[in-house]
Amino acid sequence: MSRDNMIVAQCCFKGAIDLAIANRISTEEINKLTKVWTDFIIAEYGGGTTAVVPAKPVFQPKENYKGNSDKKPKIANPNEDASEAQLKYINNLIKELPLSEQDAFQQLVSGQVTKGVASGLIEQLKGKIDDNEPVARTPKSSAEAQF
Repeated sequence: MSRDNMIVAQCCFKGAIDLAIANRISTEEINKLTKVWTDFIIAEYGGGTTAVVPAKPVFQPKENYKGNSDKKPKIANPNEDASEAQLKYINNLIKELPLSEQDAFQQLVSGQVTKGVASGLIEQLKGKIDDNEPVARTPKSSAEAQF
């Protein structure tokens, strides 16, 4: 059973448990109802292709280390090992990412990281964090909260 199907089965099982607690079904019917609901949901909405998350993100350091044409500071020795401050900052940025993306980036920095790669990775992580910022919705009335 795939991971997605297991999640569907767990949700159906919880629904069946809730019905049993409310005395809508008997406890003997929980497994049968879970199976029926799971099969229905997977047949109706699932069974397609699932998203495959790569183990490591594809990362290419920026090319600005050669030409410095975009007014960013040029790294003196981009092939040297990254400093402890850079690695600590990267690890703090990784903690701000969603859990689904943290492992891939953690694997990327677990080995030897150069200054050039660390600098580019910091910019990439900042962009990902900015993209994941929650946005307040527009309230329909003045009495309604934004969140």
